[in-house]
Amino acid sequence: MTRILIAAALAASLLPVSARAQGAAPPPAVSVARPIVRDVVEWTDFIGRFEAVDAVDIRARVAGF
Repeated sequence: MTRILIAAALAASLLPVSARAQGAAPPPAVSVARPIVRDVVEWTDFIGRFEAVDAVDIRARVAGF
């Protein structure tokens, strides 16, 4: 079984490139966007208060250090 697979892979690699490309689909069309050049704000100030949604208590199960 492995000999058949190796022989098939070898036969496919020996085919000319044009013979392999005949069955290939054409490359997909792509669009290209130009980058926008502008100043970037490196920080933003927010006024408010942050509070956790949930809380977790960590307690020792034994006494001592």
